[in-house]
Amino acid sequence: MATISKSKIDKAGELLSCDAMENVEKYIEAEDVFNSYRSAHLAPLMQTTILLQKWMDKSGKGYYIAMRLKRRPQILRKLKRFHVRLSQLQDIAGARIILERNHDVEEIVDYLRSSFKTQSDIRLLRDVDYRVRGRDDSGYRARHIVLQNGGYKIELQLRSRIQHYWAETVERTSVVYGHFLKELQGDPCVLEYFKQLSDVLYEFEAGRQPTYPQRIRLDRLYSKALAIIQTSDTRNVLVSHPDLNVLKTLTEVSSRKKKSGIANWILIFDWKTGDFVNWLAASDDSQEAIALYAQNEKDYLSEDGFEVVLVGASDPTTIEKTHSHYFGIESYDGVLKNLDETIDSLQRVAALTIDQRRILSALYTRKFWGSRTMAIATLKNHFCTGISDFESVLDSLVRKQLVTRPSSVGPVSLNVDSKAEIDSLMV
Repeated sequence: MATISKSKIDKAGELLSCDAMENVEKYIEAEDVFNSYRSAHLAPLMQTTILLQKWMDKSGKGYYIAMRLKRRPQILRKLKRFHVRLSQLQDIAGARIILERNHDVEEIVDYLRSSFKTQSDIRLLRDVDYRVRGRDDSGYRARHIVLQNGGYKIELQLRSRIQHYWAETVERTSVVYGHFLKELQGDPCVLEYFKQLSDVLYEFEAGRQPTYPQRIRLDRLYSKALAIIQTSDTRNVLVSHPDLNVLKTLTEVSSRKKKSGIANWILIFDWKTGDFVNWLAASDDSQEAIALYAQNEKDYLSEDGFEVVLVGASDPTTIEKTHSHYFGIESYDGVLKNLDETIDSLQRVAALTIDQRRILSALYTRKFWGSRTMAIATLKNHFCTGISDFESVLDSLVRKQLVTRPSSVGPVSLNVDSKAEIDSLMV
């Protein structure tokens, strides 16, 4: 891509983020500049994600990793909200790593810092920790590291599973509520509920119990927030369900050879119905992938209730974990929970480690039940790469009677007698 000056990039962002389109030719030119600038982030993002994945495979930690290019509507809203220039944004390209515990985040950051020193392509520019206090405005918790690769900034988010649970609950609620809660849209009571929930979950993660006043306050906020959200659900989006056809299609595509090690997908989601409109395999070539992305953004407009997102991962089951809010909202109970229900959900999540869940998900999404078996070598080397102690993790699932294995050499399948339990764990 030819180099575009910062002033031209910023002018394009300013024009596109305005509500009025005064000059059609200038608007089209601004779109071209915007698309070219955003597309230039994809190749360094893929390179960085592949390198991070290789390092994580050697870390001995259970993890999920995925990447995404920020959606155009999100970018333009951010430019308006914060009055910043397009060239100043640090999160157009983003990668996300989810780890078991908050303490794992600490260890992995130290590990990655050391790893970055061994190469020259990627530089660490900034490290911001939102985990202890949380963001004052929303309660969001994570560790953010801003990297630079080839002159382009990449934001790496590191979260524990509890921090990710909170963030995905916010996203899931936004689907029904019709407001972008993470951008502080919506009723103050709903925003305060999530801020207080974040504080209470932090207490649990730190090994402490929330105080009685905290519990009472949170449950009162829950009742008020739930009533507000139920009233606001004018689009009746609660017909959504986990669309396993999406995962099945993406899984079939991912089984083909990937040149890069990261497969790109474009998901088109309809907020009005809570369902996928389409899911497309995008090219490993960054220019081809971004062209398809931009075209679908034009075809499916955000103002009409659509969301088009380009995500990448080595396995599509990872996307179900890193972006779970796309994969099912069945009732209001799935949107907000009181404290006891939240704890129950977290305990269900904690019933499996990330590595155990990766193995189960690999078998589950591919429907290997009972007599339909998979070779252990195939499971290990093609669908569950990077699990440092694969045999031990698989043994633990056999002991839990979730996976059947006739002998130590396999093959393996999901235990049909434990189907109800497995179904509940995979939700």
